[in-house]
Amino acid sequence: YTKIKAAHIATNSGVHMVIASGEKDDSIRLVAKGEVVGTHFKPLENAHNQKKHWVAFGKRLQGEIHVDDGCAKAILDKGSSILPAGVISVVGEFEPGETCSILHGNKEIARGMVNYSSHDIDLIKGHKTAEIANLLGIDAASINATYDEVIHRDNLVILR
Repeated sequence: YTKIKAAHIATNSGVHMVIASGEKDDSIRLVAKGEVVGTHFKPLENAHNQKKHWVAFGKRLQGEIHVDDGCAKAILDKGSSILPAGVISVVGEFEPGETCSILHGNKEIARGMVNYSSHDIDLIKGHKTAEIANLLGIDAASINATYDEVIHRDNLVILR
């Protein structure tokens, strides 16, 4: 299981990976020479850039955000941001800038850096973007008082 997880991380990072026998003394040398040894995992063509790799695999997950069908479809099919309207529930406690797992039907579909704390997401979940300031008790007239997105697509990594 851990080897397959490592292969997932490597291929999503644009790196080749080989799982070979550790019982042969020359396995590493043969792989380095390009010989066919073990199982070769090729990198994905659309491997994440460094920031997205860091978001997906480099930061400790602080919580979970469960999304509805429409939000999941928008994330997976269009690479959309996560808006409050598509959030069903929040699990765990976290602050803005921390990384969370995005789940749909108890399956992890993405990971991303949140713009809001778990407490605030719990308050705005299921609501329209225009309602955020009021729900959080923030003066809507102040410049950049709120984000439209729970997680912006630039800070979201889709896991397939």
